Amino acid sequence: MKYTCARIPLILALLTQITVAQNSAETNLRTIHLWPSHKNAPVEVVKVMKGTTEIQPDVAFEAGDDWLKEISVSLRNVSHSKIVFVNVDAHLPETGEGTQENPRVAAGNSVGQEPEQAMYSALTGQRRHEAAGEPINLEPGTELVIPIIGERDYEGIKSLIEVKNAVSSVRKCEIWVTTVYFADGTKWASGIYWRPDEHRPGKYLRMRFEDWSEMQHAR
Repeated sequence: MKYTCARIPLILALLTQITVAQNSAETNLRTIHLWPSHKNAPVEVVKVMKGTTEIQPDVAFEAGDDWLKEISVSLRNVSHSKIVFVNVDAHLPETGEGTQENPRVAAGNSVGQEPEQAMYSALTGQRRHEAAGEPINLEPGTELVIPIIGERDYEGIKSLIEVKNAVSSVRKCEIWVTTVYFADGTKWASGIYWRPDEHRPGKYLRMRFEDWSEMQHAR
């Protein structure tokens, strides 16, 4: 009887350790969700990486609190034109409802250089004075790896998260490509192709995909 009683605290201690370990593992589980590509999109996400390890969308994986700065996506140019700029957006759904009263914290990153037309405000027509990014030349069929958060932006985004909750509470990230600029100055944004308005700096005119594609083949 004494032997049995002596083992009870030990068993309870082991059960407590197992429970704590399980809870810890669950809080370290993270998920990446990729929003589906638009029809006729010029790029596709071919791979999601955590550091050097490939992870599967919508499949939970273990990671620490600063996991977002380890995530990158590999994009492939599936168009017939050279790409000079890409923007990737990333939203954190656990940081808000996505309303004006309770917005979500948005992350995201861009690489490359916007063409001259895009350097003008569509509202004022005045040229924006921003530091240009490093140029890219993403040829058709080639791939490019983009971190979802720029190295210089992470601490700022982390601070925005912590205004709402602990950074450890963020377990899901939603990613999609929003904007692509081509070497000829045309662009694709949120599923629509556009060409520069030659008479209004910063303005673009909407194009059908078929017209844009025909224009590219004619160059």
